[in-house]
Amino acid sequence: MLAEDANAVTIAADVYSFGVIMWEVFALQLPWKKGDRPGCTLSGIEIWVQMTSFGKRLEPTPGMHEQQPALCDLMRRCTAHEPSERPDMAVVVEELQARWEPLEAVMKAKAKAAKVAPR
Repeated sequence: MLAEDANAVTIAADVYSFGVIMWEVFALQLPWKKGDRPGCTLSGIEIWVQMTSFGKRLEPTPGMHEQQPALCDLMRRCTAHEPSERPDMAVVVEELQARWEPLEAVMKAKAKAAKVAPR
């Protein structure tokens, strides 16, 4: 989110940006759509107004939470309105690694099984 002071850039702003990227990956679309035209999104100032004046935020798309509840929760925390409520990037990395390691083990096991299976 843009800070109240437009010249202030903080690590919390970077965490917010990462949360937006997570949202884009989950949703497979650009955030902050403007109307029904494909690829048309709000400008930075329009987003800032929506967030600060109307309390708007990026919400999970249908099915997002059901598919990956822990990652969806992380995305929501990264995009918290208050910068002080966002996790440190070290926490983000730690949580992503915790989700990745079990998945990586399953993928390696499947790859190994596919190589040994008779064709």
